[in-house]
Amino acid sequence: MVKQMQEKFNKYWAEYSLILSCAASLDPRYKLNYVQYCFNTIYGIHASDFVETILSNLRLLFDEYVKKSKSTSSSLAGSSNVSNKNPVDSGLDEHNDNNADFGGYFDESDDYKRYLNESSTKSEKSQLDIYLEEPELELNSQIDVLDYWSKSSVRYNELSLLAHDLLAIPISIVASESTFSMGKKVITPLRSSLKPKRFKPLFSWMIGCELRDFQQKLVAKRTMRTMRTVFLQFLFKIHSF
Repeated sequence: MVKQMQEKFNKYWAEYSLILSCAASLDPRYKLNYVQYCFNTIYGIHASDFVETILSNLRLLFDEYVKKSKSTSSSLAGSSNVSNKNPVDSGLDEHNDNNADFGGYFDESDDYKRYLNESSTKSEKSQLDIYLEEPELELNSQIDVLDYWSKSSVRYNELSLLAHDLLAIPISIVASESTFSMGKKVITPLRSSLKPKRFKPLFSWMIGCELRDFQQKLVAKRTMRTMRTVFLQFLFKIHSF
């Protein structure tokens, strides 16, 4: 039985360890250091491979939220520019484009500034890196993790959205005792069934109980009817005197 329970747990752990570890990493009391400690305890020298897998998947998930946020911002900015643009500005833009195409004035400093901005954007740390590098909160501190990310949404915009979605996932709707229980293999259908020779007297006893209850109710009803008749006769005699 223990071996079968271990197999069920290993299957559960293989499917949910990744999402559990990512959720634990987004708890400011634990972060990635606590996850690494737990995996070192379980897997020993092979823990680093699991931690790298967790971190890489967490980065991929965070990148998806960044892309979604940028696409939303770009669409909003594009619609704003279209609505605010006037014919004079569009004519000037077309004139500047023509000058650039036909050897007009070209400002090299603008191109250099754009290059610097792109370089700084590539080299700066992401919100996830900044969050993981900051020291953890007190391990035993009583905090509401979702409330923590709500208050940190200004500083960690995309990461807070990721944390809200990830931490709200119900890991299981079944109790752990039912998940890993092997009781259904101990109590077989044969043990939970009745043979005909036992079912017949039990059924007869149940029918007998029903008949006795019916008879008792019938006797009680007749008794009440008789008592009512006697009482009415008694009242009639008194009234006649």
